Amino acid sequence: MKKVYADRIPYKFLCFEMMNRKLILTLVFLWELPQNLLGIVVLAVIMVRKSILKFELKNHLFCIETQNIGLSLGWFVFWTPSGNRFSSIENDCLLHELGHAKQSLMLGPFYLIVVGIPSLSRVVYRCLYRRILGFAWNNYYNGFPENWADSLGGIPIPKKNNTKAIRNRVASKHFHLSSDFLINQFYSWQKPFLKKSQFSYRNQ
Repeated sequence: MKKVYADRIPYKFLCFEMMNRKLILTLVFLWELPQNLLGIVVLAVIMVRKSILKFELKNHLFCIETQNIGLSLGWFVFWTPSGNRFSSIENDCLLHELGHAKQSLMLGPFYLIVVGIPSLSRVVYRCLYRRILGFAWNNYYNGFPENWADSLGGIPIPKKNNTKAIRNRVASKHFHLSSDFLINQFYSWQKPFLKKSQFSYRNQ
């Protein structure tokens, strides 16, 4: 009787936890539904164009290395080595986009409004700035929501005499600290069940 009891309890508990995990992941996917749907569309487009260099699964996030796209849409994180800014940090573009993924987890259906629109406006401004003035705009990552994404992604403040950049990044810590509890709870819950795995997809 003891052997049967000892064997059945862990199995029932495991089944319950697996069902609980699927339920929570489903709710999280629906919470981020607008950007997840856009992410599926973007993934389909770059697959048709054969611009995927590598495909990696981290917890519930699909990290897709591309030729020239840096974009985070819910569970779909697109990044490119050409977007790396610091030689001292490995794949800081990926870290930055993972920071956006954390913003998506926190904001849910409001992510495209709160983060997407300001981020897109900064991209447009940077392109116009370069086209009109003939040189790059270096303050793209120094304002909201990009500095917040850097903070959430764990990218340190670069050592340079740019007091405005430092002031903006320090201000972003308010958002970082206020969001730590939610993010840590979510990822700590996933840790026993969603282990990091990796596989590659390369074009022939």
